[in-house]
Amino acid sequence: MLPISLPDLSLYDNGNLLTSTNGTSIDFVINVAVNGTHVVELRANNGTETLTSSFTYVSVGDSPIASLPNGVEAGINYLNDSEITFVWSAPNKQNVFLLGDFNDWQLNTNYQLNRSPTAFSGG
Repeated sequence: MLPISLPDLSLYDNGNLLTSTNGTSIDFVINVAVNGTHVVELRANNGTETLTSSFTYVSVGDSPIASLPNGVEAGINYLNDSEITFVWSAPNKQNVFLLGDFNDWQLNTNYQLNRSPTAFSGG
């Protein structure tokens, strides 16, 4: 009978190694220290092949505060062929994200909208 070797298991968050072990299971609590979009990967290597499973989570911080540019109106404001300013009123909301084809309809902190220091009253 051939001996069975247990796989090397490695757990990563955004490419940073969190923990590794040799065995059939891994137990680790992720303490979120950095806001943003995180991809967690579990890699299992038996010496011949590596299998990977992953999931994504988002840790959201406060919306950045920025003044509205002059002359913008509610909705999409086209600045040029490849740039827009999107203005949206979302009273009492903590965070707003823009989703679309451009980000594969995935929640991502790169598309977290800014919060205006004053209420939008443009038209």
